[in-house]
Amino acid sequence: MRINTDNSNWAHDTCSSTPSARTWTPNYSPISNAQLVVAPNPGNDWFDIRNADEGQILVTDLYGRQIFEANLAKVGNRINTKQWIPGTYVIRVSTATDQRTTLWVKK
Repeated sequence: MRINTDNSNWAHDTCSSTPSARTWTPNYSPISNAQLVVAPNPGNDWFDIRNADEGQILVTDLYGRQIFEANLAKVGNRINTKQWIPGTYVIRVSTATDQRTTLWVKK
């Protein structure tokens, strides 16, 4: 993430910022990373994931430990997180032509 301090061209990754306050806060609405959508975020016992193409999902915790892995369809992917502990997770979706990464928060 790059934060510009001269009030021009604010750049951020999945964050919203206010130039006058020079702070950022996480954007916890449904996250869209190009054609990857994860919602609700934050969530509790599940999240839905929609991708433009079929692919594979890999979820890790912030320490890099693998939590979940599965194949994805284009639609209808609900991931059950009931057994996961609250925290932030890294979601990586790989397709034949692309790889996208985003974060998901379990309350």
